[in-house]
Amino acid sequence: MKLVLAIDGSNWVHRAWHTPGASKNHATSVFCQMLEKADRTIGPTHLVVAFDHPSPTWRHALFPGYKAGRDPEPPELTAQLELSAKAAEAYGCQVFRVPGVEGDDVLATIATRATVAGVPVIIGSSDKDMAQLASDGVKLLDPKYNVLGPSEVESKWGVPPSKLRDVLALMGDSTDGIPGIDGIGPATAASLVAQYGSALEAVAHADEVGGKRGASLAAGRETVELCLCLATLKTNVDLGAMLTATRRTPEAFSEFRKKIEEEVVSHTVACYGVCKGDPNWRSPEGYACSMCSGKGTVTSYNDRLLQAKEWDAATHRDGGES
Repeated sequence: MKLVLAIDGSNWVHRAWHTPGASKNHATSVFCQMLEKADRTIGPTHLVVAFDHPSPTWRHALFPGYKAGRDPEPPELTAQLELSAKAAEAYGCQVFRVPGVEGDDVLATIATRATVAGVPVIIGSSDKDMAQLASDGVKLLDPKYNVLGPSEVESKWGVPPSKLRDVLALMGDSTDGIPGIDGIGPATAASLVAQYGSALEAVAHADEVGGKRGASLAAGRETVELCLCLATLKTNVDLGAMLTATRRTPEAFSEFRKKIEEEVVSHTVACYGVCKGDPNWRSPEGYACSMCSGKGTVTSYNDRLLQAKEWDAATHRDGGES
């Protein structure tokens, strides 16, 4: 039976980027682990990974304030995104990065094409925008590798997936710079959409809502229309290629991972608290602390035992106390 696993590559690399680890290619290494585990867990016939293209998208053209408040992406993270795309290719995945659109739009297009053809889809992403795609034929893979459907989305958001776009339009998204309506958060937005059927119908009944929220709704029709457009996922992106069954290439993937691991040169050691919270602490060889990051606390006893095999505790202690 055919099954498409479509992974939000940018989302996964960002998640990997924020996991503990000091090595140069840590985010890519974690991404590789996530990719392998998802493949083992789901066992898809088609494995696809979509990344955001670095160029401005149609959302930026529609609304210049889109994502304008975000800090610039660190060059190191940019490098890890590029490296992770190569990792996905080495694994045998089809990798898509389309100019002018986000990875979300690519995933929505893939999901639409597959379901029209009668092929079920599982989307690997923790991005809330993806939840609006959940249906009988499209499921979601959460960070714990659980497969979620429409009922789980409705349980979390208070509305079915088809109405989530309306909720997002009313509540906005500060991370993406989407304004929404002042004073309306997720719970209120879901309540209004559930009661009136859509974001625009909630605006039309602003007088019934009353109070400050009603006034904000009455004055915010244009904002809601804009936010609805921004929250809409394109389902007709030109992917430039047909989806093809995945041919895993474990040898190429293994060589790739070996290469990026060889590029890592560790300049840190486990200090076991000897640094006493000093972020500038260094061992006699000039290594910084990797265990507590200068906080003076070892968080994992197992990690301590493991690293103790690689580091002479007595020498380390003497060097740290001198």
